[in-house]
Formats: sequence, C-alpha cells, structure tokens
Amino acid sequence: MNDDLKHPDRNDEIDTGEAIAELAALRETPTVGFGDRIRNSIQRRMFAAEATDFSMRMFLRTLLDYLSAALDAFHPSEPPKDGSD
Repeated sequence: MNDDLKHPDRNDEIDTGEAIAELAALRETPTVGFGDRIRNSIQRRMFAAEATDFSMRMFLRTLLDYLSAALDAFHPSEPPKDGSD
C-alpha cells in the first residue's frame, strides 16, 4: 500500500479480530414484528413533521393574507385612471 494514501490518525497495527468475535457472539435475532415497529415509528415521525410543516405554512400564509388586507384598508390602491374626466 502506498504510504501517501494512509490516514495520519490510523494505526494499522491494531488487531480487532477478538473484539469482533465477541460482538458476533452477542448477536440476537430480532423479535417478530421488530421491522414493522421500526417502520411504523419512522412513518409516525414523518407524518408529524409533514403535518407541522403544512400547518406552519398555512398559518404564515393566512397571517400574510390578513396583514395584506389590513395594509390595503389603510392604504387602498387607487383605481386606474382612464382619462375620461
């Protein structure tokens, strides 16, 4: 291996074989429905995030519409002049 490609913080002399074997021994098979519970949890969080995003957008849109209406009440736009006067 080229010495130029080595990472400066990496120590190639570390033996990780025994620790990996110990972790493999701790492996358990997931219970029935584990994947479904994870998927449902993710979907609930996504729904909550999307509902919050939609609610905030509609709140701000409504707020801007009311603010625009209030400003138009104080400074109504003049009707266009057609020159017939």
